Amino acid sequence: MAQGATPTLFCVRSSEKDSARLVRSVQVSIKTTRSAINPVVKEVLRVEQNTVDAAVETRRNGDIALTPRTPLPAGEYALVLVPPQENAAMWAWDFRVAQ
Repeated sequence: MAQGATPTLFCVRSSEKDSARLVRSVQVSIKTTRSAINPVVKEVLRVEQNTVDAAVETRRNGDIALTPRTPLPAGEYALVLVPPQENAAMWAWDFRVAQ
């Protein structure tokens, strides 16, 4: 598992603009400054995500089990390793639950 990442279960939604499938969207304001030390100031304005309540269990061998607390209705989902840093890459595995 990625260092310090949190396994999280998300509902996947389709983008209204194109055929992309979204797990999480973040609206960010980026402003440039004249500072040589910090030339860019970033502010997170909004985060849209639909998480699924799930129990996380670390087993003796280091494996992690993620179990939804209620049965998943039909739809698309993603298991995501959410990193502790905002600018780090996220790992995601998507799957579908059929009726």
